[in-house]
Amino acid sequence: MNKIKSIVAVALVCVICLSLCACGIKEEDAVGTWSGTYVYNGNTFAVAFVLSADGDYAKATYKNGSFSSTEDGTWEVKGGKVVLHEDGNMGISTVYKYKGGALVNNDHEFTKQ
Repeated sequence: MNKIKSIVAVALVCVICLSLCACGIKEEDAVGTWSGTYVYNGNTFAVAFVLSADGDYAKATYKNGSFSSTEDGTWEVKGGKVVLHEDGNMGISTVYKYKGGALVNNDHEFTKQ
């Protein structure tokens, strides 16, 4: 009987730990300016995006120090992840996982400013 209690206790601790890790980010914590840089195919990209409290976002990308593009749309927190919908189109989405205080997409990290 003690063996069963021990197994149940360990299982409960594991479930609690997993649920705490899977919480992700809350909407109020996501609001603000996020930015990061990365190298892709020998080019350096600098990206910044602003998540507004009203659910809109704006994003600017620089390639090798020169302006490259802008993007805007709506955003939401879904399943603990930040999801950007370009031009408000729910079919065009970019998903950012919240990991260690950063938003991460394709191993590119963006930190809150």
